[in-house]
Amino acid sequence: MNRFIPILVSLVASTSFFHQNTTAHAGSLADANVYFGGFVGLIADRNEFSDPQGFVGFGNGYEVKFGSETPHIGVLLGIDHQFDRIRIGLEMDAAMLNNSSSGVADTKYFDETIYTSYDALVSVRARLSVPIHERLQLFGTVGGAIGWVENRFIDLDPYYHNPSDKDNYVLVVDPDDSFTDHGARLGWVIGAGLDWQATDIWSARFDVSYVDFGTDRNFVNKDGFISSRTGKHIGAKPYDIDNTLVIARFAMIRSF
Repeated sequence: MNRFIPILVSLVASTSFFHQNTTAHAGSLADANVYFGGFVGLIADRNEFSDPQGFVGFGNGYEVKFGSETPHIGVLLGIDHQFDRIRIGLEMDAAMLNNSSSGVADTKYFDETIYTSYDALVSVRARLSVPIHERLQLFGTVGGAIGWVENRFIDLDPYYHNPSDKDNYVLVVDPDDSFTDHGARLGWVIGAGLDWQATDIWSARFDVSYVDFGTDRNFVNKDGFISSRTGKHIGAKPYDIDNTLVIARFAMIRSF
């Protein structure tokens, strides 16, 4: 929520700026359309953990897919221009997210878990639309995205109060085999939808988008150890997490 408020303020300020400038240059932008709207929808996070060198998979490559579906809300701002039968423009949107999901990495002992959460999403997209009916347009978008994403990997190891009593222990986090990575991630977005012009200034929209933040690579076993089986030193090992989003939303938009 703290990240979403300044984004919303920026979008509102941008709306005023665009409106003033298109009014001031009405002669050169006679067909320009500045619009602002809000949307609600469903956002699904789709994440995939992989252990390319088989550290958690006992020497074998290992993958775990996990995700969740959560409602979300947001705002958008755009400007487009009519060129014959098509409209071309630029659009920015911001959404407040509350997605979190987890997956089990070690299916033998169930002591290693991956957690992923998303807080906010901002995208800037080029937009092209074509009419398919008197008041209905089909459009596509493509552009860049910034998401606030957190990936955590937690490895739990037994701690024995009495080494000779194997039944008396507690599970504690092994910091050398765990990690937390959070912050802004860059990605790309592509989408498509339908836009219905209800009145001269109001329109309704439904669209679907796909967002890809690429692979987040982190290393565990940073301290290393000597293998009791081979006698060789085992160094740091990579864990990869691919983060993607699938978004479906309904928007109400007002033109200025």
